[in-house]
Amino acid sequence: MKYKKLFILCKGGSVTGGSELVHQLCHELTKLNLESYVSYYPSDTQYTIPDEYSIYSVKTAHATDDSNHLIILPEVATKYALHFKKSKIGIWWLSVDNYYRKKGDNVIKDQVKYIKDLIRLRLTPIFLMKNYYHFVQSEYAYRHLKDNNLDSLFLSDYLNPAHFVNSETIKENIILYNPVKGIKITQKLINDNKDFKFVPLENLTIKEVQKLFQKAKLYIDFGNHPGKDRMPREAAMANCCVITGRKGSAGNENDIPIPNKYKFNDKSLVDNASFRSLVGAIFDNHTHHLNDFVVYKNSIMSEHENFQRQVKQIFTKLLYEK
Repeated sequence: MKYKKLFILCKGGSVTGGSELVHQLCHELTKLNLESYVSYYPSDTQYTIPDEYSIYSVKTAHATDDSNHLIILPEVATKYALHFKKSKIGIWWLSVDNYYRKKGDNVIKDQVKYIKDLIRLRLTPIFLMKNYYHFVQSEYAYRHLKDNNLDSLFLSDYLNPAHFVNSETIKENIILYNPVKGIKITQKLINDNKDFKFVPLENLTIKEVQKLFQKAKLYIDFGNHPGKDRMPREAAMANCCVITGRKGSAGNENDIPIPNKYKFNDKSLVDNASFRSLVGAIFDNHTHHLNDFVVYKNSIMSEHENFQRQVKQIFTKLLYEK
């Protein structure tokens, strides 16, 4: 074998979509009898596997530097590449915008943060990544790397099985939103549509979020979509209609394959008259509009199988190539 051990770095104590994906990859590699470990960082702190990821069969260990080791880093933690002089490095682009420290609303502040992190060696410049393996979770990331003359392989993700539970909950005229993402646009819509019921998804457990998805008719997301975000998919699987902007991964038909009428131009503010018209139609005939999301739901349901195939194809080739 070219690489005898794989270490996948993950921020310790984190329970996010990206962190879950790291555990999903390690789980699939373990099933292929490949020696792989989740390595939590910073390494000077002791972490345990979060209870939320107990469904995955993974082992943890500190990553060690050896020519027989493959170290996989999330794009936000490329600084750790400098710690491994002998190992082969792989960058897993779970997002694009997070690498550039983009938060969405304050462009200048984000650019300053990105430049400072480069200067302080908290990031590896993209032009120094030519000799790394690159894996992408989204079409958005694939296109970005291609624009920077970097080849990449698709290594996507899949939803936690908990999101595939059918519910008999009666749907209500509720609009759910994530207050962390795209809040400037969302808040304007809330202010202009006092007759609609908007409910933020904040300070909730995973189960509480699921219950709200099962109860509501609509989820809106005008965030910057740094990767193929999980929340729109979780909403769709709970039979919520989904409305997004066109930033990031929402700007292509592969990462969020929903009809264009559900994607609003959000470069500045969303046209409120068009928004009201679509929301009213969804509230009046929710079942009819759900038909527009069949393709999206089918793609979500095939993600686990696709991920397993990608893991097998990629790593059996990389680990055994001469």
